[in-house]
Amino acid sequence: GPPKGAMIAHENILALLSSSADDLPFYQSDLSLHFLPMAHSAERILGIYGRISTGIAGAYAKSTATVLDDLKAVRTTIFGSVPRIFEKAYAKIHSEIEKQSSAVQRLFRWASAVGKERLPYVIAGTPVPRGLAFQYAIAERLVFKRIQAAFGGRVRMMITGAAPTARTILDFFWGAGLPIYEAYGMTESTVITHVNRPLPGMTKLGTVGRVIAPMVHRIADDGEVLVKGPFVFKGYFKNPEATAETVKDGWLHTGDVGAIDEDGFLRITDRKKHLIITAGGKNLSPSNIEKAVKDADPLVSQVHAHGDRRNYICALVAPSPLETLEWGIERGLCTKDELVTRTKELMDNPTGRSPALNAAMAKVVVHPEFKERLRKAVKNGNKNLAQVEQIRRFVILERD
Repeated sequence: GPPKGAMIAHENILALLSSSADDLPFYQSDLSLHFLPMAHSAERILGIYGRISTGIAGAYAKSTATVLDDLKAVRTTIFGSVPRIFEKAYAKIHSEIEKQSSAVQRLFRWASAVGKERLPYVIAGTPVPRGLAFQYAIAERLVFKRIQAAFGGRVRMMITGAAPTARTILDFFWGAGLPIYEAYGMTESTVITHVNRPLPGMTKLGTVGRVIAPMVHRIADDGEVLVKGPFVFKGYFKNPEATAETVKDGWLHTGDVGAIDEDGFLRITDRKKHLIITAGGKNLSPSNIEKAVKDADPLVSQVHAHGDRRNYICALVAPSPLETLEWGIERGLCTKDELVTRTKELMDNPTGRSPALNAAMAKVVVHPEFKERLRKAVKNGNKNLAQVEQIRRFVILERD
């Protein structure tokens, strides 16, 4: 729709900075890495004003394409990003492990299992049993240190928002000693209203955390998330109609659908306008359905679930470009040079899908083993869905 200018006052920003000072502990030795445009509301408020307010140093990435390389060079301790960079790193790690010997794969699976078993103790802030701690020390030395090194080797806190992060990805990175804290907010609420905190009992994976005081939150009768307090913006610039639709009796209507659990943690399930209403009258969350399939296999880039006024859910499944080409190399369906060229192309233009890239992907996607793998992803995703949510028919696209 037409762009709207959100009016954020100095008092909104100062309220946020003074309120969030105790939510995320920072140290004088901390170093953050920044790569968003400085005009981006999150970068301006959290990255620039937030960094000045907390008194930590910041480094700037050379470009969005070099972020992972810059992480290694700078050796940052705090890193904020959208989930996609963690999804790509997760997929890359697992695709590399697939190429290793069976012994290495067994070691990796064992280390991952140990990390996951240790995770509840870490989140709760309780002592890890001695035997498990010993196993983890071995797993960290043999496996996790290499993963930590890919992020510079000093990261103690990673923060993500803007979209949900798959639970499998959160479990993996937490297990590897790279904790990811999900946060939530919107420009109209001065960027952030909820966050998981690196304190005992203050993190619950799969949620966006608790509301930042003095803000308050509640769920409307239709499931929409509402927030109220000093972070709420002053309205849309020269657009009183849009402002009146968004802020009612002081409550900011976020447009997101969610639930608050008994401990006060907020879980976002979908956008209000995205809900599917089936022919049988069931209200379903497409993002929940799509996420189940995406989580099942790193080869899946995008899933579009459709079922509005239909008897069942159907879907389009798009393969992930680089992961698809990497899979094809091992089977002689494309070359390493082709992958290098297409990777550079995507780094230069991440949203671009050239005819050459589409053609390269199409050669791989038609392979029977590839199609079967994506079919299994849908099947495994369906296992985590209620019967009415399950995908009955789907099409695998030959390009992203």
